[in-house]
Amino acid sequence: SLTITAAGGDLYMATVAGKLTVKLGPRWELGQLLPDDAHWRIATCGPDFCVWELKDGCSAGCPVAGSSSEYCGCTDGSAASLGSSGGSSSSLGGGLAHSC
Repeated sequence: SLTITAAGGDLYMATVAGKLTVKLGPRWELGQLLPDDAHWRIATCGPDFCVWELKDGCSAGCPVAGSSSEYCGCTDGSAASLGSSGGSSSSLGGGLAHSC
């Protein structure tokens, strides 16, 4: 399944099968669209794109943003850093710019 969460001139985001979230476009101020770093990790990113994958132990029903480990069914529940890119959710959202 494909769920489009944003579609505009500078941002396109979609969640694929509840397991991948894809961001395309130059906009990095994601606000509430930012995947929750307790349940998602960056798989890869670069200029104008980013792909998050659901962490091991989290269910495919986990919402992209604003979720809790009880709701998502994560067994890990930790808020570890986002993948090998060295990014964190604070570097992606809240009006701050990010580059991988």
